[in-house]
Amino acid sequence: FFRLSGNDFIRSIDFLTGFLALIPALGFLMTVQLTPKRRMGFFAGVFVAALLLFREWKTLYMAPHFGVSSSKMFLSDLPMLWMFLAVLNSAIWAYRKSGSSVSIRSPFTSHWTIVGAVFALAALVRSQVLVILPVLMLAILLRRKPENRAKILTWIGLCGAIVLVLAPALIRSRVITGTFALEDTSIHGFELPRRLSGNPNYEPTRIAGESDEEFVDRMSAELIRFAVSRSLETASFILNHWTKAL
Repeated sequence: FFRLSGNDFIRSIDFLTGFLALIPALGFLMTVQLTPKRRMGFFAGVFVAALLLFREWKTLYMAPHFGVSSSKMFLSDLPMLWMFLAVLNSAIWAYRKSGSSVSIRSPFTSHWTIVGAVFALAALVRSQVLVILPVLMLAILLRRKPENRAKILTWIGLCGAIVLVLAPALIRSRVITGTFALEDTSIHGFELPRRLSGNPNYEPTRIAGESDEEFVDRMSAELIRFAVSRSLETASFILNHWTKAL
């Protein structure tokens, strides 16, 4: 939006505001697609759109009260909600279309290719969305009508579109940082161990003479041990984080 607005911050905010105003519309469209009866779908869609509209308003005004800036909500959390709804809408559309009799001759003739492109754009906003990729692949696998060859081609189309869309960002990351990453991992440094420890001021201690690489390896090993030994607490934290985000 900043580039489209000619590097004008005020105009780019106006663009983003209009973009976020479509969140209730996406909720309405998703509900209509999921409801078998048109009239029922319309009223249910209006109800969902109203809830999302209230959520947008509540999110921006309540953010400072639970320690998150309203600017972060406006520039990150709400755009991620928009993209998540876009992924759901495209996935529902592709799932319904995949039951048609149209044969798939190439991976990129599948409707799921569009889902992959939308999904990759969402990953550019927040990379955490990648954890639902297995859900999309499972939806393709469980569809009854297409034969196995078509399902494999669909998987290739989905993953191929994701790779193509993410490739420029990954290549740029490799050139600048030397690693393939979608975001700066230092932004949330120690956030997981800090939250799990229950102490907001917790920071892992370094051993004297320990290199940066050795420190990262030790922290990774400790996180894995914690996740295995206290799996229920870890799962509860992850589910709570995602529920709050959605």
